[in-house]
Amino acid sequence: MDYETILKIIRDFEDSKLQSLELEWNDLKIKMAKPEVVFAAQPAHSAVQSGTEPFRTAESTSLEKPKGHVLKSPLVGTFFAATSPDAQPFVKVGDAVKKGDTLCIIEAMKIMNDIAAPVSGRIAKIHAKNGEAVGFEQTLFTIDDSK
Repeated sequence: MDYETILKIIRDFEDSKLQSLELEWNDLKIKMAKPEVVFAAQPAHSAVQSGTEPFRTAESTSLEKPKGHVLKSPLVGTFFAATSPDAQPFVKVGDAVKKGDTLCIIEAMKIMNDIAAPVSGRIAKIHAKNGEAVGFEQTLFTIDDSK
């Protein structure tokens, strides 16, 4: 299997609704899995509550409750505000977004993961900086979803 075919398989997997894929072809074995995205309440056994959260920031330890809907990172990776360094960011503070709109990309293990708006509203604050490492459950955006 050539390199381009492998890349096509990876891209097709990323664009699919599949959560995992295992492929064996002669001596080649490929195993892929997407992170489980959870926007609801966090389970009691999570890393945040056990004190082992990676990349913990002062912002994420604040007791002040942000106004609006808080979107947290579903995985550890690198935050990208746009598709390339010279492209316009997906969103800016004050932009109106609809549920499902792409807000950013998080790269994890060379896989680009689109992060979508869980609610409609206006971007009140962008907490992450382009190109920076983000941790699991780190706040990425605050969306004002008040009507």
